Amino acid sequence: MSGQSLERASGQLIRRQQFISLIGDAAARPLAARARLAHKLVRLYSNMVESSWLLRAATALTGEDSYAILAQRGKQSALDRPLAFMAVPKTSGSALAIGLCEVLPSTARIHGWDHGFFGAFRQFETMSPGLRQQIYETLPPANGIDFVFGQIAYSTLIQGRPTARLMTVLREPRSRILSLWMYWRSFPDEDGAIGGAWGRVRRLTRQPLAEFLNHPEAACQTDNVYVRRLLWPHPLIPDDGFIDSESDERLTSEAVARLKAFDFADIIENPRLEDNVRAFLARPFVYRRVNETPAMPSELRVPLEQELTREAMLLVEHCSRLDRELWRALAAERIAGADPTALSDDTFRRTVTRHAALMRPE
Repeated sequence: MSGQSLERASGQLIRRQQFISLIGDAAARPLAARARLAHKLVRLYSNMVESSWLLRAATALTGEDSYAILAQRGKQSALDRPLAFMAVPKTSGSALAIGLCEVLPSTARIHGWDHGFFGAFRQFETMSPGLRQQIYETLPPANGIDFVFGQIAYSTLIQGRPTARLMTVLREPRSRILSLWMYWRSFPDEDGAIGGAWGRVRRLTRQPLAEFLNHPEAACQTDNVYVRRLLWPHPLIPDDGFIDSESDERLTSEAVARLKAFDFADIIENPRLEDNVRAFLARPFVYRRVNETPAMPSELRVPLEQELTREAMLLVEHCSRLDRELWRALAAERIAGADPTALSDDTFRRTVTRHAALMRPE
């Protein structure tokens, strides 16, 4: 076992021992006190021990279904303050948002995009009125709205909802880039009409993958987007172009620190993601796959191996270099005993295989 693996395993064992000690101390307490401890376990340990342990312990302490108990007795969870979910394109944001909307108690919510999502683009007047109303420079006053979600940067969320609990998820970054190119490429031209002049950025995906990734106008969607969402606006992150490699160390360090400000952060490749969200919310959250990339229109299909040229693969690596650092660090934190590099490579291989089937000429 490597030094890092041993350190992770030792830390996990210590947390389990602390966890067991808390449960043992509570055995003779009255039910109300045990319920309060169940809330405390969810609040303190949801990011540290496996969710199955957490939920079994909460059930054992109360003698009833843990989700129901935690929902009924106190709200020491994500529900005790407004919730703000920072999504990123093709990172399962739609699936998570649907699940969150199903279990959050209020129907008062905001969904949309902030200006940072669009890079240097500001021709919002060309968009349909309905879409334009969902684009925010700053978030409107809360006025009872307790859930904000969408392609909204950390800075916009924290300025508009400073007391909110922050939530985000990451996806293996190379897979996200390939999925974005495929997903946008599959859109019929008429579907992009509501986006007005922004449609020209989406239509760049009709070009070969390497050309799309080389285009500065698309950099706000392709170039280390997790770092951009976490740090925007930033003097070292251009809205209309690519991040200079000389800034990598500083930006990675700042992004890692910023990610730690989130109350919940995980990776979608984590087999315990659904359980972890349940523990965070103390609600019976269900994670369903939605908004997946459809089959490609026949006129846009080309063998994917023709797109994955040496130039394209180098660009995929370059445009994900900082995001991969974030993803690997979070994978190591959230999945006990994981080998983040091996998981990343295996995930990307499977993504390529799945998308190759969607591109196969009929």
